[in-house]
Amino acid sequence: MEKSNKIKVGFDLYREVIKLRRGYYLGDEAGVVKKLNILEEKILHGITDVYFGSAVETLFGEVAIEVGEFQSVLAVTQEVIARMKAEGKRFLLPDLLHLRGQALHAQGRNEEALQALYEGRAEAEAQGSQRALWPILTTLTKLERQQGNQVGADQLTAEAKQVIANIADHIEEADLRSSFLNLKQVREIIGGD
Repeated sequence: MEKSNKIKVGFDLYREVIKLRRGYYLGDEAGVVKKLNILEEKILHGITDVYFGSAVETLFGEVAIEVGEFQSVLAVTQEVIARMKAEGKRFLLPDLLHLRGQALHAQGRNEEALQALYEGRAEAEAQGSQRALWPILTTLTKLERQQGNQVGADQLTAEAKQVIANIADHIEEADLRSSFLNLKQVREIIGGD
């Protein structure tokens, strides 16, 4: 498939995933799961451009995690991460590794989850992506704490607080800064909840 067609398919899939998220929030979880399975097949067949596709696949993963379709997340992230690495493209790679770590953790595969999350952290740091880094640090904090590594969890919490503070300091608009600082995941870290 030529690049322009892959981009068009990417836009179409992106719209489909947005509709899925809307359906999930409106309470149609069964319909969302059925449509996720169809989208999973399209994604696994590599019918989108890697750059645009990684945005579709990241959003797909977020919706799939929300409805508990962890195996779908693992299948898609395994395929897409391998494709991105083979093509030397790293955009949104930290996000995909974060999603993979969350899905592995949900399945009780904590060692594999930690491996994916630490790889995501290293990739986010290498890219200088604080946007991707703070959620990974937050998830790592929870997992390390659950594993009984309180010292590691405390260190990760301190790092996450520092990244969050740096992001907040660079948001000039007060309402956007407030919106960011009021995200549940952010409050859990900065409030110590």
